[in-house]
Amino acid sequence: MVDVSIRPAVPGDAAAIHALIRELAEYERLTTLCTGSTAELADALFGERARAMHKELNERYNDGSRYRLHYVTARQAYNIAKAAEAGHDGDPSQWLDYAVDTFDRLYEEGADGHPRLMSLGLHLRIIGRPGRIGALEKLIAHVQARPDVWCASRLEIAQAFAAAVPAPEGL
Repeated sequence: MVDVSIRPAVPGDAAAIHALIRELAEYERLTTLCTGSTAELADALFGERARAMHKELNERYNDGSRYRLHYVTARQAYNIAKAAEAGHDGDPSQWLDYAVDTFDRLYEEGADGHPRLMSLGLHLRIIGRPGRIGALEKLIAHVQARPDVWCASRLEIAQAFAAAVPAPEGL
C-alpha cells in the first residue's frame, strides 16, 4: 500500500507542481498554453506578490469570524460532467447530498479561524437540465443561509486579487 499524506505546498514543491501542470496540459492537449517556468510558478505561489495577496485577503475578509472565504468556481471538486462522461448519469439528490456534506464539513473546519475553499465543477448542459437545476438551487440556498460565506465567480476572485495586489511595474 502506498503511504499518502496531504499537506500544504511549500516552495520546494514548485518543480513537482509544475510537472503536474505540464502533465495535465499534455493530457488535455493544451501544452501551447502552458508557458510558465518552474521559477515563475514558484514566484506566483510563494513569492512576494503571493504573500501580499494572502495578507490582504486575510486582513480584508477574515475579520475574526469563524469562517469567511468560500468560493464556488468551475474548478473540479465534484465534477458532474466528468461523472456523466464516465457513464454515471448521477441522481441529482446524490449530488446535492455530496455537495451539502462537503460544504458543511468545510464550514465546520473553518471554526479554527482558517478559511476553507470549496469549488464545484458544473457543466451548464448537465446541471442546467430541468431535473437537475433544483439541486443547485438548494445547494445555493443552503450555502447562503450560513453567515460569513463568500460565494464568488472566478472573475470576482480575480478582481478581488487584482484590487488587493496590484501588478508589478512594467507588466
